[in-house]
Amino acid sequence: MKIPPKDLFICQSFGTALGAVVNFLLIQGVIVAKRPYLDGTLNDPTQQWSGRKPEIFFSASIIFGAISPSKFFSGQYHVLYWVSLRRRYPPRRHSRGWD
Repeated sequence: MKIPPKDLFICQSFGTALGAVVNFLLIQGVIVAKRPYLDGTLNDPTQQWSGRKPEIFFSASIIFGAISPSKFFSGQYHVLYWVSLRRRYPPRRHSRGWD
């Protein structure tokens, strides 16, 4: 089945815009409904709603970026990690056109 590129682009653009609006409205609803748990006014008995989750996530990403590469490429399976980088950035091949 062949979909015309113009129609595909229009549908993807519409879906992206619609998805952004739906995600925004959904997160706003969660924030309004769970505000006492997120700001620490009430203790959540299930510990599911905590305002610390984004803070922990961003701290972990900083730690991974600063410290982990040295630990990541030294270990029992260090060869596998280097192979994954090699596959991501293959050597350039010089072509001479369509000979």
